[in-house]
Amino acid sequence: FPDSITWLMIASHCEYNLFHYKDALLYINKAIDINKSQEEELIQQLEFNKACVLAQYGWERQSKEYILRAEKIFKKYAEGNVSDYYHYNYANTLSHLGKWELAKQEYKKALEINHNSEKAWKNLGEVYYQNGEHDLEIECYNKALTINPELDEAIISKGITLMRNFNQYQKGINLLKSIQNISNIERSFPIYFGWLAYGYLFLGNHDEAYIAIEKGLRNNLDDPQLIYIKRKVLSVIIQTNDEYDNKAFNFFEFELQKSKYDLVALQQLAKIKHKQGFSESNLWSFISQQIPINTELISERLSEDDYSIKDFIDAIPDIHSYLEFRHRLPLQNHTHKFPQTHKQFKKNLDSYLFYVFLIIFSKANKIFRQKIEEVEDDKLIEIIGDSMENEFTMFTINGYNFYIKNFPKASSIPKRTTEVTASLPSEARIASVSLSTNVPALAGFIHPRSPTVKAAKIPDLVKIPDFIFMLVLSYVWFTRLNCLLIGRNSLPKISCFQLR
Repeated sequence: FPDSITWLMIASHCEYNLFHYKDALLYINKAIDINKSQEEELIQQLEFNKACVLAQYGWERQSKEYILRAEKIFKKYAEGNVSDYYHYNYANTLSHLGKWELAKQEYKKALEINHNSEKAWKNLGEVYYQNGEHDLEIECYNKALTINPELDEAIISKGITLMRNFNQYQKGINLLKSIQNISNIERSFPIYFGWLAYGYLFLGNHDEAYIAIEKGLRNNLDDPQLIYIKRKVLSVIIQTNDEYDNKAFNFFEFELQKSKYDLVALQQLAKIKHKQGFSESNLWSFISQQIPINTELISERLSEDDYSIKDFIDAIPDIHSYLEFRHRLPLQNHTHKFPQTHKQFKKNLDSYLFYVFLIIFSKANKIFRQKIEEVEDDKLIEIIGDSMENEFTMFTINGYNFYIKNFPKASSIPKRTTEVTASLPSEARIASVSLSTNVPALAGFIHPRSPTVKAAKIPDLVKIPDFIFMLVLSYVWFTRLNCLLIGRNSLPKISCFQLR
């Protein structure tokens, strides 16, 4: 290849436009190395183009180091510059780093210089999305599309926002379908197919949803976002459509082969087996091949509290989160007052509480994910505090009564605890609380507000300290943050950086 700055810059441009960012970086670095000129404009052009490559390569690799290096260069040349693409590129890098307010300022500077920059309008819309200003976001997309009606990124982003934030699913689908035949969509915007599948799924068009996600994956087999969406699509479809059972089973079986710790895949496989009528012993055997559990003990304990294997299957994906919760708050904190002479019973009680609390924890987690954005903060806390102690109260009562039943002569047990079951309202039974009732329940604490707690005389050894309430709320807010971040990160946020 000709060893000249001009040819090396041309080569870097070509590789950049072919998405070969590593090769583009190689050529631009070589051009910088051989440059002997002190001409300021040439030096600036070389550095600026290098920043474009660094930023795009960093975004593709999800490497903050590359993006930060690009930001430093862009900032240097954007300050006091009158060219719109300097501010545009700097704003793109700021967006990559989540510095939305600074990015908004730079996009506006670019638009003050060039009001017809469709990509700046589109990316400004993305900033408004991040700030929750969706009406302004749509206005920006509309301005971008007025300038360039075929701007794919704006069409995709607008379609997604119409579905996600305005519940206009059919309108969003129509927008996405309007660009389905462009040549580079599978290469440039594979997530397009994921959102198309999402829209079809919401409208109940399962066949189209499955077709869309399969199209996205055929040339992007390892795309984590598309795989995640396919898992969601199949999980929803098989609830009502048995024709997809075999496709779903083969898919989740392959997912489990990729990672034996894939609890969602394990859950879906167990659900399909349960739906197809496999025996309970067969299901426990299948689950225990992946999770080291005492299935006989679990089955016995769950049945005592009107829970079934189906409840345990529903809780499988939350095992990791629950283990983290239990690491911070061991069950031994609640059982350490039992007489030391009954160590074996204490061990059994720990197992008993561990698995039933897992089910409670999982139910609460699912409800929080469903309702977290629909309930005001104060109301959410009230729901948590007033509803979950029925679950925990019943389990502590059952565990304590189980102790009395097996060790009736234990002198350390206060006699008043035998009144517990009689004084508890029948509607507080655990079996009455399910996902269908939309009543949250969470393991690990009792909130003092409920009259049920006053009616039920809980012995001191099973009362739960209030600090757990704050621990659980911390977990809820962590879940809330994840809910806000999931999905939208897959948008085509930033149009390509403009090289000089």
